[in-house]
Amino acid sequence: MKALSPVLKQTLLYGSSMALMKGISLLMLPFITHQLPQAEFGKLEIISSIAALGSILVGLGLEDALYRFVGRCREEKERLTMAARIFTLTLMVCSLVMPVAWFATDLIGSDLPGGLTAYQLKLVLIMLALEAVLRFRSAGSGCKTAP
Repeated sequence: MKALSPVLKQTLLYGSSMALMKGISLLMLPFITHQLPQAEFGKLEIISSIAALGSILVGLGLEDALYRFVGRCREEKERLTMAARIFTLTLMVCSLVMPVAWFATDLIGSDLPGGLTAYQLKLVLIMLALEAVLRFRSAGSGCKTAP
């Protein structure tokens, strides 16, 4: 029997993990809706919507830039320099978003539906700032073996 190629193995692993994640979410939905009151479920949806939109805005597509530009580099030194530049930009965005998010919650918190507290909104926005750095870190670990 012929062994699977590494690309096919990685594709199957990624596809099965995504299917598992979506399947667990689907199975948990009735449990969550049964356990949470309607108002709390609404808050959860607002928080997840803010997190999804904010993740796109805070990430700035830097993860894709990492794959695009670092993947083109032929030499290891050039690859590390390009990755360091993109990571520095990610850290700059994080350090800018965190204080802005901290002080902006008082301004935008009262305008959001669902009655989110300033504390809940601050937690979500700070999580978004740190998530951009963590996402870059996990993407960068995949670039080590780039040709």
